[in-house]
Amino acid sequence: MAHAPQHPQRRARLARAWVGRLLLRGERGQALVEFAAVLLPILLIVSGIIQFGLLFGANVTLTSAAREAGRAGTIYVYDNSHTKSWNDAERCGDMIDAATQAFGLLSTSSPYFNYTRSGGACPSTTAAAQTNGEEGHAPPLSV
Repeated sequence: MAHAPQHPQRRARLARAWVGRLLLRGERGQALVEFAAVLLPILLIVSGIIQFGLLFGANVTLTSAAREAGRAGTIYVYDNSHTKSWNDAERCGDMIDAATQAFGLLSTSSPYFNYTRSGGACPSTTAAAQTNGEEGHAPPLSV
């Protein structure tokens, strides 16, 4: 079977098309490698931004919880019918309640937030152990 004679121009055009397809296939592989090389640093940056946001949110939440606990301890009204130790223990219990309520999405069973309470108050060892900084401080007067 005899092949029909082909023009040299057509043969050259077919050869260029064939070589072009081979080069194009290689460029597709190169683009895939470049994409993979660029994707990893971008994903690391995005995950770092997400982690920073989570840590910053936890920091704001804990700051708010400490502020609320301090506020609850400051506005606690002493009961004159009980001892100073009892009042201090109840004030401590109110502070813990305020802090745990302000935790929001953070877990109240975190490993670094431990407290023991009995009857809604903090345990107190002696009357002088839990004071507000002044040994002989009298409870505020009610008007």
